[in-house]
Amino acid sequence: MQQALKNTTSYRLKYALQMRRLSATELSRLSKVPFSSISGYLSGKYQPKTQTLIAFANALGTSLKWLVGEIPLEEINDTTRDGDDSMEQTLLYNYRNLNFEGKKFLLGVSRSVLENTYFTKDFNNPKVTRNYTDSTLRDEGLL
Repeated sequence: MQQALKNTTSYRLKYALQMRRLSATELSRLSKVPFSSISGYLSGKYQPKTQTLIAFANALGTSLKWLVGEIPLEEINDTTRDGDDSMEQTLLYNYRNLNFEGKKFLLGVSRSVLENTYFTKDFNNPKVTRNYTDSTLRDEGLL
């Protein structure tokens, strides 16, 4: 495929949707951009304005520079490497809708959850064993 085509916003949007295993309808929900507008952008009939591109970049977990072709196509972050993980997409969506304080709180809670081996992927090989109660989380400033 020609390099010029790979650098179009239309192609990049389609590629990002495929990598994220998202539909145009889901992109509309995540970005709050009307589905009819997204259809026009995907077909190449229309070019999105900067604010719309920012909404798409946020919804797709990529950068504005990547979306407009300033960064090589191959450098998109693949957050779906474990397959079609709707919980991961939901967590990412929720995180992006938090304010700064909410993001700090969520990151603290996630660190605490990872320290509790019951919740890790390989709980037979614990790194740290801790039981968390409300008072423990409060002591650590997480509640």
